[in-house]
Amino acid sequence: EVDFTSFMKTVDAVGGVQICTARPMKDSYTGLDLPAGTHRLDGGRALQYVRSRHVDVGSDLGRMQRQQKFMAALVKEATSNGVLLNPVRFQ
Repeated sequence: EVDFTSFMKTVDAVGGVQICTARPMKDSYTGLDLPAGTHRLDGGRALQYVRSRHVDVGSDLGRMQRQQKFMAALVKEATSNGVLLNPVRFQ
């Protein structure tokens, strides 16, 4: 089961996930506040990033696209640098 806590722990276990935003993203509902540019998100900020509904023009469609890009970046982090080969990181 993947809940908010396990999502955050997974992101933290891989050392965060790098994302790039073309424009500032601010959502008072989730607390997200990212300037435009490249960011390495820890678990808490990653959860804000994937849950934010009020930062995209297309609302839910934009959020789904952001979530898909985030998951691709998470897989990339998890499969690089031997992260999956180190079980200590996933305790």
